[in-house]
Amino acid sequence: MKRFFKRYSWVSESRTYDVPDRTCRKKVKNWLNNWYPAEVEGCDCKSINEIGSKDGETWLKIGDFTFESVKYALVDHTNRVKPCRPEPYKHSHIKSIFLEGETLKDKTISFSPELNTLIGIRGSGKSSILEAVRYVLDIPFGENALKSEVEYRDGLVYHTLGSGGKAVITAVDQYGSEFKIKRILNELPEVYVDDKLQPGVSIRKTIIKDPIYFGQKDLSSSGEGFEKDLVEKLVGESLYKIRGQVEEKKQAVAEIVGRLQNLTDIDEKINDYTQKKLDAEFNLKKFEEYGIEEKFRKQTDFDRDERKIEQILTDIDEYRNDLDSFISQYEDSIKNNQTYSSNQNQDFFESFLEEYNKIINILEKHKSDSREIGEILKALRLKSEQFIGFKKEFSDDFAKARRMIEKDLKEKGAAALNLEEYPALKRTIDNSTKMLDALNKQKSRATEIKNDLLDALTDLNNLWHDEFLEINNHLEKINNKQSSLKIEVEFKGDKTGFLDYMKNVFRGSKIRENTFLTLVSEYPDFSAMYSDFESAKKRQDLLPRLLRNTFLRIYRIC
Repeated sequence: MKRFFKRYSWVSESRTYDVPDRTCRKKVKNWLNNWYPAEVEGCDCKSINEIGSKDGETWLKIGDFTFESVKYALVDHTNRVKPCRPEPYKHSHIKSIFLEGETLKDKTISFSPELNTLIGIRGSGKSSILEAVRYVLDIPFGENALKSEVEYRDGLVYHTLGSGGKAVITAVDQYGSEFKIKRILNELPEVYVDDKLQPGVSIRKTIIKDPIYFGQKDLSSSGEGFEKDLVEKLVGESLYKIRGQVEEKKQAVAEIVGRLQNLTDIDEKINDYTQKKLDAEFNLKKFEEYGIEEKFRKQTDFDRDERKIEQILTDIDEYRNDLDSFISQYEDSIKNNQTYSSNQNQDFFESFLEEYNKIINILEKHKSDSREIGEILKALRLKSEQFIGFKKEFSDDFAKARRMIEKDLKEKGAAALNLEEYPALKRTIDNSTKMLDALNKQKSRATEIKNDLLDALTDLNNLWHDEFLEINNHLEKINNKQSSLKIEVEFKGDKTGFLDYMKNVFRGSKIRENTFLTLVSEYPDFSAMYSDFESAKKRQDLLPRLLRNTFLRIYRIC
């Protein structure tokens, strides 16, 4: 029976039997221990185009255009013979690579859209072809790839192509469109469609969808960071969306941290201005004892009015600048919406944009308001100059008053008092009062900002968890499809990496390693540590201010 299976691969003219229930086929299966060969018929077509035109067509899956390939397909007919046209491939794939270089001169290597195997002795060029494909597709090495391995692989590409060498990949995307990807050694890859350059096309997102690359030693390597690199290569390309959301949230955290960092020394500033005010008020009492305040009243009132005018002009100027910045931020996008044209719903959009024009009117009103504010500001500055001129008219009166006060102080034995200090002390008190008011308002906002930070950190942590779940789902699919490789992941499980990072950021702080070990065992990251800040800062050699400032620095640059 084995000799029969070896010599006979198909039966012909099997349609000629007249048994409706195909008892003949059952008998053959019984004779051959439930094995049945392919059924083949010949035809008397006069051209290639006539084949299959009468009674249907048959498709064979073969690896080469030889009789042996056809014979092999008929032996494995359940997998390689179909009575209908195969469905087109729904995945991107490489059709061929053309090498124009040192070792493989003008050589084209064709690939199957399914499994390809390169077989050859050591040094026959298997790795050179693989690295050339990687180089043209611009697939990066892993973050923790060994320097020697990177140099070896880059050396293979240089040896294969040589100076000025070129490789061209013909590839098909998941929609069946064909592309050519060309890359000259030490230059960037270029994408062509119908021999026309297509700048800006992403090779690994548009053409060859999310390729996974492993070098000769990648799976056998077990160096530091190997596991992370392996997972990144298996699932990293599929995480672009969630990682984009993570980056956006990290930027939001950094912005909130920046605002909070501006308030870190607010208590010190409040104490500083409070002390300045108290000192000025104390020194002012020496002048009040001699009735100088009433005698200086006119000049100090003029000075106070002048400071108020300066503040008003500054506030208006800042308001106008912020308004102009706001208008500039949205003007282009708001006006560009007016030019939209719909191919299917133009009538609707005409009425829709007619209502939308009210927004344009509001925008124009804001621009008109800005111009009007500018005119008002000019008028107020002219009035400010008038006030300064008006104040100068009293300069003789102020000088005369100072001479009378100085004379009076000498008569009373207080000649040591410096009258020039009096206006400066009044300014210090006014400025300190103004700054303390502003600082206290900022301090009242600090609690709100801290709550915003905690909310943002929670959102960031949730996104990290979503990323972990997506990684885990991909790895479970890989684990379930085969048994030779099993990968397990743990959310925030790299305690050693966290410990090393913490020791690095606190370098030079003289904090003991036992403290680091305790923190790493209790908290998965700095975010959790900050959320439990009151407990974390109680470590005997962990200064609260050091911990807080380090956290803010980390998340400001994250």
